[in-house]
Amino acid sequence: MDLNSLIEQCIQRKPQAERSLWDYFAPDVWGVALRYCANETEAEEVLQLSMVKIYTHLDKLKQSEQKLAWVKRLAINTALTHLRLNKKFRLESGLEDLDEPVQESDVLSKLSADDWIKLLKQLPEPQQSVVNLFAIDGYSHREIAEMLGISEASSRVIYYRARQDLMKWAQIRLDYGKRRTEIGAKP
Repeated sequence: MDLNSLIEQCIQRKPQAERSLWDYFAPDVWGVALRYCANETEAEEVLQLSMVKIYTHLDKLKQSEQKLAWVKRLAINTALTHLRLNKKFRLESGLEDLDEPVQESDVLSKLSADDWIKLLKQLPEPQQSVVNLFAIDGYSHREIAEMLGISEASSRVIYYRARQDLMKWAQIRLDYGKRRTEIGAKP
């Protein structure tokens, strides 16, 4: 059965179709939720809220050309709203525009996906959300500023600071693994 037929059956409130739609989109929504939330309990809340919104707006999903992109954007917005409502999203004061670009380093590219996610989870809000939105989800700083209600310059500064922290932490992690390897321990 194709996705449009599945959505149509969900509109008709057929339980099997609703379960199939959950199975189809839940893994992608779960991935988004895990990236934006501090722990699995919060991620489960975002997953539930996102799926309820999907079922509530099946007509919009049906009309969408890129259904998965629509679902992921809905999940991102749900996660950001969840963070704001739970007051986990606080802007740092004293943000000013930076003239210097972020210096590229290949240290981040040497990390495994699991290590990258662990480091990302160590970032405070709003750094974690800005990195997710810019580096992973591909939004521009202008779009991020609109989504988060901050200035474009603030988005750039937050991203710059987060990237600097990530590079520092990644280097420490890589140096630690290298030292463990040199003494014969597993990294």
